[in-house]
Amino acid sequence: MKINEFTGCSSAPTDQDFKELERTIGSSLPTGFKIHYAKWNGGMPTLDWFSMQGDWEPLWIHEFLSIESRGAVSNTDSIQSVYKFATSRGILPPTLFPFAIDPGGNYFCLNLDDGSVSYHVNDVWDHGLTQQENQAKAKLYLTDSFEAFLNALVSEDDAYE
Repeated sequence: MKINEFTGCSSAPTDQDFKELERTIGSSLPTGFKIHYAKWNGGMPTLDWFSMQGDWEPLWIHEFLSIESRGAVSNTDSIQSVYKFATSRGILPPTLFPFAIDPGGNYFCLNLDDGSVSYHVNDVWDHGLTQQENQAKAKLYLTDSFEAFLNALVSEDDAYE
């Protein structure tokens, strides 16, 4: 099994940072998510591709979003800022928590209800559909858990085999 490393990470979040984040999102985060973020707070993974089945091309994970530390200058690319932006604009329902992005700004999200991970395409909005219909149309299920998502990441060469 290949070990995934991350570059460009922010400083590790404290227990208080996790508590404030959970208060912001109104939900507890899975243990595996917290363990990963305590070691790698955001950053770019060396194994940065997710292989897809069917008609989909592999997905490139450009960057994991970082958890903003308490008292830090507000970062528009932090996990908190992206969550607040996406949910306040109706791009994502409050139950989808964006933790990573692809090069086009599409989100990889943790489902706060069941712990699954999905891909959320941002450029498919149809003004003829309701907000909920658009959100459902833009969502593609990937894995049952955050850990399964991390374990499924591969190199670009492996993604296209």
